[in-house]
Amino acid sequence: MTTAYPWGTHLSYSLLKKIDPDTGSPAEFRHACAAPFEPTREMRIGTCAHWHLLGGPEHRRPLVYEGDKVRDPKAWKAYKAEHAGERIYGLDEWREGEAIGCAVRTAPHNRPIYTRWIEGGQYETPLEWEMGGFPFHTGGVDILRPGVRELVDYKTAATVRRGLLSAQVSRLRYPEQLVTYAAGVRACLWEPRVLALVATCSSPPYCSVALVMGGAACQAADAHVASWLDLLRRCLDTDTWPGPEGWEIEPPAWERMQGEEDLPEAAG
Repeated sequence: MTTAYPWGTHLSYSLLKKIDPDTGSPAEFRHACAAPFEPTREMRIGTCAHWHLLGGPEHRRPLVYEGDKVRDPKAWKAYKAEHAGERIYGLDEWREGEAIGCAVRTAPHNRPIYTRWIEGGQYETPLEWEMGGFPFHTGGVDILRPGVRELVDYKTAATVRRGLLSAQVSRLRYPEQLVTYAAGVRACLWEPRVLALVATCSSPPYCSVALVMGGAACQAADAHVASWLDLLRRCLDTDTWPGPEGWEIEPPAWERMQGEEDLPEAAG
């Protein structure tokens, strides 16, 4: 018999990462277990781009409202009532996602990335596995390439410039997502040899880049995920879900005041 947790039966990575003390907290994780998730516009466009690029099962196809919410509010209200509880996407989001997906497949500057990391892959593979004593589930690992044992995750980003994209990769914990999915692939299918991320800029000309996880990065991400699972187990065992910890305020190095020993002696 499967244990019922505050989140149900199976953990998802998107929920687990909310317990990370550096970007969230146990309190935020616990709240997210029951709170409805509302994606940002950027996330919604990313979802549409995923569908246009990788497809997926029909039940996961984005539900798109093709009418005009402003000019015909009655029709919009009726549509929402008909699809209550479902996530509805605007036609503008759908078309923007379509433009991104088309550019990844066909734009000359993206073809090398597409043919190397995406084309011919196995897309949106659902998995269930156990990790750290907890059952996990994902509705679909983006791209699997069984012949070469590669696991590839696909993202859209505001920019693919190295400095800014690196910050997003770290802040949104993409390496931890890759190693979590690698554990699922390892448990259900085969041993991943390469973990990689393909990111596309969400503005024209929709440039894409590929980022490969190095060994040290994989080890660090594995350690982070293990620490989250350990924290989650402690919170469950004690039924305590603390918020973020405080810290001592210190000025940045370039603003620190000189000590008395550094001050010039008074004249006379």
